[in-house]
Amino acid sequence: MNYKWKYPLLAAAVVACLDTAVQAGSFAKVWIMGNTDNGTDWSSSLPVTAGETVYYEVIAELATTTVTNSTKPYTLVQPQVAGTDGLNSLALNLTDTSAGATLVVPTLDAAWNQHTGQTAGNVSGNTISGIVVSAGLGNYLGGTSATQILTGSFVAGSSASDTFIASWNSNNNGSIKVDTTAGQKSVGLSSTTEGGIDPYIGYTALTLTESAPAVPAPSILDGMLVLAGGLGVVYFARRRRLVMAV
Repeated sequence: MNYKWKYPLLAAAVVACLDTAVQAGSFAKVWIMGNTDNGTDWSSSLPVTAGETVYYEVIAELATTTVTNSTKPYTLVQPQVAGTDGLNSLALNLTDTSAGATLVVPTLDAAWNQHTGQTAGNVSGNTISGIVVSAGLGNYLGGTSATQILTGSFVAGSSASDTFIASWNSNNNGSIKVDTTAGQKSVGLSSTTEGGIDPYIGYTALTLTESAPAVPAPSILDGMLVLAGGLGVVYFARRRRLVMAV
């Protein structure tokens, strides 16, 4: 799925923000977008109420600017090449910081379910752990445009103000391929690289803010009662002036 094509107006703003939101030396970024109507408009910041269903998608893309990672003797350069540069495999956890949220196992995008051992993970409390995805042998996605990895939903907890964020699953490995100042390089991803001071993958959370419950719109009956009450006040006032005049 071409995320930038699907959301042309939003994509440029999101990419610009994410380049500063993720770690400075990240060769690639993973972020989460959400909505509450399961529609086509997505946001990285979402107002919700407790008990409301939140729909989300996890997206990834190589860095869109020149990046130097402190653990490598070369720099990622632009432009990257679609099809030969990109992400091949990832291992992720998804966590909601509100312990009251109700999570379910997500659905992997078909393009990221192309090898043995793929799994959408397991739910334990407020975390979906052990997600493993692969684009298949020799396939690289997200090199020049964002790629959707998976979709899912959860029910916001009693404290709706929280974050829903991805992180590296330390029990599995992954890989990406990037063009650099030293030529094209395959970069392995592991608990060592992603747990270090300058990980190759950066993450941006879906931020949820608690919104006030909607105030019901006045009904026709409410309007009739208000009108009747107003007429009563007018009648009383007129009658009172009449008595005073006598």
